Amino acid sequence: MKKMFFLLWIAGSTTFILSCKGKADTKKNDPNYIDGSSTQNNIPQEDTMKWTEIQWLDTLKDLGSLKKGGLVEINFRFKNIGTKPLSINSVIAGCGCTQPQKPSKLIQPGESDIVKAKFNTENQNIGQVQKHLTVNCNTKKSTYELNFTANITANN
Repeated sequence: MKKMFFLLWIAGSTTFILSCKGKADTKKNDPNYIDGSSTQNNIPQEDTMKWTEIQWLDTLKDLGSLKKGGLVEINFRFKNIGTKPLSINSVIAGCGCTQPQKPSKLIQPGESDIVKAKFNTENQNIGQVQKHLTVNCNTKKSTYELNFTANITANN
């Protein structure tokens, strides 16, 4: 009796597992089927209610000739031309020779501010250099690139 019950249980379980598999395959062949693991469905929803607009007054700075071994401060100016407070969430340098500093407060509509960076020429090769900062903020286009160039000369 126990063997008969066990065999029926195995047969029933196998039938159940195989029938479930068939239904899932059928759904995936349906063009209207949406798989929860799809990357299309894993896109985070953006909070457009907090978006504002930024106007960059400087996106490219030519620092001219700089002596090797110096430290130079660079300021990139911007203005909040939107209707919501502007938050500069991060400023990331393209390399270790540049140390960025983001504004610490929200920039209200109509206000202007600056993104600062300090560029150390100590380990730079003599000649033309191009560097960049990546700024992330609460605007529709959330990422902006700020660039600067310099001509590094010998420190004699």
